[in-house]
Amino acid sequence: MKIDLLVVYRFFHTFLLTDSLALLILSFGGDITPIQMMKSLLLFVPILLLYWIQRRFQSLLLFAVSGAASLAVLYTASQTVWERAAFMVCGALLVLLYFFERAGSGESLLVRPSYAGLLIFAGIYIYTLAYHKSTLGTVICLFTGAYWLLTILSENRRSLLKLYAQNEKLHRFPKNRIAEGNRIALGGFCVLVTAGMIFLPMSGFDKVLQRIGHLLVRLLRRLLAGLGGAEELIQEEPEMAEQMPFFPGEFKEASPFWQALFQILEKV
Repeated sequence: MKIDLLVVYRFFHTFLLTDSLALLILSFGGDITPIQMMKSLLLFVPILLLYWIQRRFQSLLLFAVSGAASLAVLYTASQTVWERAAFMVCGALLVLLYFFERAGSGESLLVRPSYAGLLIFAGIYIYTLAYHKSTLGTVICLFTGAYWLLTILSENRRSLLKLYAQNEKLHRFPKNRIAEGNRIALGGFCVLVTAGMIFLPMSGFDKVLQRIGHLLVRLLRRLLAGLGGAEELIQEEPEMAEQMPFFPGEFKEASPFWQALFQILEKV
C-alpha cells in the first residue's frame, strides 16, 4: 500500500503543535524532564486513533468511545498534577478538533502545516526566555526547525500534486522525471538546511553572526530607549564599547518587553 505523504505530514504537524502545548503546560510546574518528554509521545494515540475512526466509520458513538479511550490512556500514563493537566487538555483539544473536522466542511487546523504555525512556537519561545525555561527553549528550537522543514515538504508536495492534476491530460507529460528531479532537489535542500542547523553553531560562524546581531540589537535598543524603560542607567559592556564606538556613554534600560525582544533577536 502506497503511503500518502500528506497524511504523514499531517500527523507530525498535529503532534508538534499539541506536544509543544503539553510541554508548555508541564513547564508551569517546573523544568520538564526527559521522562515527561517521552510520555508526551503518547499524544500520537489520539492523533492516529481518532483519524482512523473518523475516516473508516460514520458512527458518532464509536468516535466518542475512541476519544474517551484516548483520554483514559493519557490519564493513566500521568503521575503528577501537571502531567494530568497537560495531557488531558491536549487530549481534549484533539478530540474537539477532530469532531469539528468531522462535523464541518473544508480543511481544519489539523490538516496541513503552515508558516503561520511558526508563530505558536515563537510565542512559546518568548515565554521560555521570560521565565528562563532553558530545557523547554531548546526543545522548542528543535520543534521549530522540524516544523519549518515539515511545512516546506508539505507545500512542495501539494504544489507537485497540483501540477500533476493540471497536466494529467497532456500527452507524454514527464511526470516521473519531474518527480525524480523534485526529490533530488528537495532532498538536497533538506539535508543542507539540517546540516546547517546542526553544524553551523559548532563552526564558530555563529560568533560572527552574533557580533552583527549585537550591533543591530544595540542600535534598536538605542532607538527604543525611553519607551517604558526604567530610570536606572547602566553602562555599556567593555567589549561592546569596542565594537560600537559610535554609542558612547549611558542609556536607559528598556522595559521587560523590550529586553525579551532583544534576547529573541539575539537568539535569531
